[in-house]
Amino acid sequence: MKLHNVRDGRAGCVRSYEAEPLAYDALTPDHVGRTVVYRDHGGDEAGTITSWRGGIVFAQYSRGDTAAGAKASDLFLVIDTLD
Repeated sequence: MKLHNVRDGRAGCVRSYEAEPLAYDALTPDHVGRTVVYRDHGGDEAGTITSWRGGIVFAQYSRGDTAAGAKASDLFLVIDTLD
């Protein structure tokens, strides 16, 4: 799936990504640090996976230290950057 006009507060820009639905049951420690895209009716936002537990995936969406949680069904795992 191609996602365009994704806000990336970590880098202060807008990007496009190739992504796939995030499978919570497939998460491993190797996923920490990977980019995910949170899909919301207000727009898409890129973040970095920090941890997960109880069906919730936590990702950092800005340059700060705070991570936000979301259901895995609302996230897409980035495969490649398109721009």
